[in-house]
Amino acid sequence: MIIRLAEYADLDSVHEILSDGARFLHSNGVEQWTGGYPSREIISGDIEKKGCYIAEIEGKPAAAFTLLPGPEEAYAITYGGEWLTEGTDYFVIHRIAVSADYRGRGIAGRLFDFCFEKAGLRGGLSVRIDTHRDNKIMQRTIEKGGFTPCGYVIYKDTGERLAYEKII
Repeated sequence: MIIRLAEYADLDSVHEILSDGARFLHSNGVEQWTGGYPSREIISGDIEKKGCYIAEIEGKPAAAFTLLPGPEEAYAITYGGEWLTEGTDYFVIHRIAVSADYRGRGIAGRLFDFCFEKAGLRGGLSVRIDTHRDNKIMQRTIEKGGFTPCGYVIYKDTGERLAYEKII
């Protein structure tokens, strides 16, 4: 598997992977990634910030995610817990999805490992991630990836999300 920064030429592939992830969530009764989220504009912004990555297996798009340095506005306050680290020397994983053709192969764990390495090389002390309370599959994946539950955060547009952090 090759993981690389996505380019504008990858926009359709990244959007399709994330749209497939949204369909998977909805088919499992999770009301996350609704209303056309994540949009092409959001993905394009991630590409512009050099934070959008695509994973390929044998030249085919298999997964996509965004890794950006903190601070994340919604992470300023946690409820029902606290972050493992203080300050803004952390990175955030957003919009992570594995294509239906590649689910169940341990790819998410390999993406997390990539994020830990990349964040560490760029001076991060930890990596943070959040997910919907009903997204049990992602919660298990996150915890299997070594993240610790840290309460929850609130996004002004989408509401409450369970928050996790891993010190690297």
